[in-house]
Amino acid sequence: MIVAAQLVTAAGYIAAALILAGVALYGTAMLGAGYAIGFMVAPLVFGLMIAAASVLGLRNGSLPRWLSIAGFPIAAVQLASPLFVPLWLSVLWSLIVGVTLTVRKSRSTLPDPRPAAALA
Repeated sequence: MIVAAQLVTAAGYIAAALILAGVALYGTAMLGAGYAIGFMVAPLVFGLMIAAASVLGLRNGSLPRWLSIAGFPIAAVQLASPLFVPLWLSVLWSLIVGVTLTVRKSRSTLPDPRPAAALA
């Protein structure tokens, strides 16, 4: 479970950096490189992030069950991104997860997020 949490964080950072690099390259004269990085490689990393977040959501109950289960097909579609551009799916899923985590009341059964508890 610790590996999944680290994968969510690392994949999120890498995907965001790839999107920013792709947009920067697309804004310059390197249109092909910007498109390849931002719209073909970044969704692969987003797919890993969504899959790891869905696993954590199912194991911890931190996300509603339906949202965690919906993350797996979205992650699979993200991994098929070289065939078409489904980047909007990851954005939509991330927005729904963000809103859900914001409005959801905390549960006392969730593990304590202290680093000592995670490393024990």
